[in-house]
Amino acid sequence: EGIQQELNNSPLKVSDVITKELTRKARAPFITSTLQQSASGALGFAPARTMGIAQKLYESGLITYMRTDSYNIAQSAQEECRAFIGESFGAEYLPEKPNFYKSKGAAQEAHEAIRPTDVSVQPGKEGVKLEAAEQKLYRLIWERFVASQMVPARIARRTVEVEAGSENTYLFRATASEIVFPGYMKASGIEAAADKPKEGDDGSETEKIPPLTAGEALDVLDWLSEQKETKPVARYTEASLIRALEENGVGRPSTYAAIMSKLDEREYVIKEKRSLIPTDLGKELVTLVLRTEEKLKSGNKIDLFEVHFTADMETRLDDVEEGKLEWTAMMKEFYPSLLEWIDHAKETAEPEFVAKCFEALEHVNDWAPPVKSGRRTYDDHKTFEDLKETVAEGELLSKRQGEMLHKMCCRYIKQIPEGLGTALELVEPEAVRGDTPRKLELLANVKFEEPRKVGKRTYDDKKFVGSLSDQITMGKRLSDRQVAYLDTLLTKYSEQIENFDAIRAELKLDEKKEVEADPSTAPILAMMENITEWAEPTMRGKREFNDKTFYDSLATQFKGKGTLSDRQLAALKKMAARYTEQIPNYAELQDQYGLPAPRKAKVKKEETPAE
Repeated sequence: EGIQQELNNSPLKVSDVITKELTRKARAPFITSTLQQSASGALGFAPARTMGIAQKLYESGLITYMRTDSYNIAQSAQEECRAFIGESFGAEYLPEKPNFYKSKGAAQEAHEAIRPTDVSVQPGKEGVKLEAAEQKLYRLIWERFVASQMVPARIARRTVEVEAGSENTYLFRATASEIVFPGYMKASGIEAAADKPKEGDDGSETEKIPPLTAGEALDVLDWLSEQKETKPVARYTEASLIRALEENGVGRPSTYAAIMSKLDEREYVIKEKRSLIPTDLGKELVTLVLRTEEKLKSGNKIDLFEVHFTADMETRLDDVEEGKLEWTAMMKEFYPSLLEWIDHAKETAEPEFVAKCFEALEHVNDWAPPVKSGRRTYDDHKTFEDLKETVAEGELLSKRQGEMLHKMCCRYIKQIPEGLGTALELVEPEAVRGDTPRKLELLANVKFEEPRKVGKRTYDDKKFVGSLSDQITMGKRLSDRQVAYLDTLLTKYSEQIENFDAIRAELKLDEKKEVEADPSTAPILAMMENITEWAEPTMRGKREFNDKTFYDSLATQFKGKGTLSDRQLAALKKMAARYTEQIPNYAELQDQYGLPAPRKAKVKKEETPAE
């Protein structure tokens, strides 16, 4: 207010008038990205619509191919355009030499820039029957091409500086531009607004300034005060987003429109006055991508989700195509990173589940001593501490690590409070069969055959026996099939085992072993026949989990073989606990057959039709 008060009583005069003539060159003819940008800005067309209309114009023979990133123009087309400019606009609009525009280094030179096939076919003239939208786009392409071969426009920019004040001196500046010679602007009707001179550096450019001279006194009509604030960066429009993709080397002419369409189809963004506004779904997607990126960054040299990644890959592929880079060398560098990304992207264990396992294992005081098996040492306590440290550093455990943690809880079930054990569905591991360690000991010094390949599978006796030893070391019980194959290996390598005949009798290797079914299997299958309403199938990754189908398959197997594997029986018991409301006397049967505590399943209710 103090400044305005001083200005109200101060004389006003022109201190300087600065005139500067500028030249503005025509833009290059259209390539795919610039056509989509201009059609969006000048006509309001979405990229997909632009490409659809351009396809029709191309099929009608009116324009050249519309998917290109090259600014090349055929010499014959250039000569025809120059002749047309001379005849239609005059010699002063024709440059001495044809205008050439440089394509980007990676541009595909197979196609020209987008131009009319015949420059004499002017938009809006009789004989060219087009829909309204087609007419607009053809005019845009025609005008841009003709303008690209014309001389620059000459623009006079006049800046007037005005002084005011008595005690203090205040300087005001106004700038306006005036076209001295239109040059290429003579042809660019639709884009004329976009081709107007840019605002002055101080942002004060006005439409017109009356003739003024330095020293001239001015009368004050009114002082206008206006408060301005720095505005945030504008949101992307489809045009500006395509420009950003192009500048960063992301995508190709054939993919820009598809990218925009996908953002819309998947509801990642909504359009509001041409601005692209991210939806909640879009924001969640970005959050997920950033989280995944953090996982992938650990131990990787290349950031898969960085904007420059695609551009770098495209450049390297171009180098391979041009013979500048051997494809084998590129793949040798790329493939190890790919394997790391795949490994890091595997399913992760639920953080809540991991936290519960950690809580349970904190109650363990009597840890099993470390056990050495071959070159490996198994130490439960150290493994537990290492996993805790991994989570503390902000990393997620893999699904496999989560399963390993759960099995560790099962091994120490007697030291874990009952409530936690129930919540985690812990089951005490079955004891190792008494003669299994003896069998593995007999094979410890055997010289095994070389691995053999049968079809796509490789059979490695040494590796198999080693894996069984690791299982026993970790306190796991071998399955019936594993024990049967272990017996087969003992017979196979009998010549290397001393006193094998006596050992054969001792271990009863000649006897045909009948696998006895767990006595609880048949009753559990029978009581689950009462279930009439099953939970809806669920998808986890690419696999479908269907309780009804799983139950039917186990019932069929038991009917044919008379037995289920330990794993299958454990899964059956776990599933039964989800349907306790449909199983009579479940509480009584729970202790009898070692069933878990009741859990709730999401059962699909059948709708009753309205009467």
